Amino acid sequence: MKITNLITKILHGAVLSLALSWTPAFEGAVIIVPSRGILTLQQGIDAAASGDTVLVMPGVYTEPVGQWWPPVAHVREDKSDLKLKAAGAPGSVRIAGPGFGRGIFINAENVSVEGFHISGFATGILAGGAPNRGGRIMRNTIQNCSSECVTVIGSSRYEIGHNTFEGGLSGVFLNGWPGAGPNTRHYIHHNEVRNADNGIFLWLSPECVIEHNEVTHSGSNGIYLAQSGHCTLSQNQANDGQAVGIAVSGSPGCQVNHNTANNNEYWGIAVAGSCGSNFSHNSAEGNGEYDLFAPNWEGTEAECNSYSANRAGAAFPSLFLWEAE
Repeated sequence: MKITNLITKILHGAVLSLALSWTPAFEGAVIIVPSRGILTLQQGIDAAASGDTVLVMPGVYTEPVGQWWPPVAHVREDKSDLKLKAAGAPGSVRIAGPGFGRGIFINAENVSVEGFHISGFATGILAGGAPNRGGRIMRNTIQNCSSECVTVIGSSRYEIGHNTFEGGLSGVFLNGWPGAGPNTRHYIHHNEVRNADNGIFLWLSPECVIEHNEVTHSGSNGIYLAQSGHCTLSQNQANDGQAVGIAVSGSPGCQVNHNTANNNEYWGIAVAGSCGSNFSHNSAEGNGEYDLFAPNWEGTEAECNSYSANRAGAAFPSLFLWEAE
C-alpha cells in the first residue's frame, strides 16, 4: 500500500508539474483543476481573477448534487477575460449533465471556453447578460442537448469556431429576443453540426458572419436567418436535411455567396422578406421541391434582390431569375 501511495503521489505531482510548466504560455495566473483543494470547475473559477486561466485536467465533471438546474460552471460578471481550457487529448475533459440545466453559463465579458466535451444538458453553453461583449467558444464537442448546444443572447462579437455539435433544437442559437439588448456581430465558422432541428439559427442577430460551416441531417433548417439583416453567409454546406438547407427570412441586406445546399427534402436555398440581399455562386441540387426559392407574389419579393452565377436544377420563380446554370 505504501508503494502504491508513493507511486500515486509521484504521478499526481508529475501531472501538476507538467501543467505548471505551461504557465508562461498564459497571461495571468493558471488555476489547475483539480489541485490544492480545488476539486471542481466552479471552485477553479471562483479561485481565479479576471485574466486568469482555469486549466482543467482530464476527467468527468458533473452537476453539483442536490441543486436544481445549476450549471456545472458559472462565470460571473467579475471574471472578465477568463480562459476556461481543457488539458489533455481532445475529449478527455468531459462535462456530463443529467438531461437538463446548463453545462457552462457565462455572464462575464471576453471569456473563452476551449477543448471540452459537453453532453447531457438542455443547453451545453449559455452566454448572455450584460456586460457580455466578446468571447470565444472554440474546439469543443457538445452533444445530446435537449435544447441548444450553444446559445448566445444579448451579446456581441462572440467567435464560435471549430466545434462539433450534435442533436438538440439548435447547434448554435444566436438569440436576440426583445429586451435582451443587442445581439450582433458574431463570427460563426468551421463548425460541424449534425442532427439538430436547426443547425445554425440566428434570430434578431444582425451583422453576423457565418462561413465554412458544415450542417447535415437537420430537422427543419440547416442555416436559418430570421430577422437578422446584413449578415454574410459564405462557403457553408447545408445538406441532407429534412426541410430547407439555407433559409433567409425577414433579413434584408444579406450576402449569401458560395454556399452549397444539396439533397434537402424541401428547398435548397430559400429567401423571403429580405430585400437588398445578394445571392451569388451558390450551388443547390437534388432538393425535393425547389433547389432555389424566392416567392414573387405581389410582384416584389423576387425582384428586390440580386442573383448571379448560381447553380441549380430547379428554381422558383425561375432559373433565369436566379441566373442559374
